[in-house]
Amino acid sequence: MLQFYFLSVFFNLLTGFVLINSQKHITDFPLQEEKTFKIVLGVLTAVTGLIKIFVVVNSKAVIVGDFIPAIAGMAGGITLFIQDLNQNYPEWFQKIFIANKYIVGIVCLSAAAVHFVFPGALFI
Repeated sequence: MLQFYFLSVFFNLLTGFVLINSQKHITDFPLQEEKTFKIVLGVLTAVTGLIKIFVVVNSKAVIVGDFIPAIAGMAGGITLFIQDLNQNYPEWFQKIFIANKYIVGIVCLSAAAVHFVFPGALFI
């Protein structure tokens, strides 16, 4: 469905920008400091990524068609959702999502750009 294609590209792009900008301070974006904004964006991005695994643009490959944008969306959404929560997460979880949020942001931006340029490519 084209609606989830648009949502996947949009949320991956926005999530990647917020994650990178929170680390590097490229531009002034005061909304990214709001905890509610990050939680809502994180949930929307993760849910869209989860749905994107099953709903693809190209109907030739039903399960694996949009794997990279879906995984990037879920990882970016989880990172945004948990980064401000003060919980005791396992060490491996903190290494992947909290310590490397800049890398997760790069992956989200890259997945959004590649998915936008090549909408029907397998695994992209």
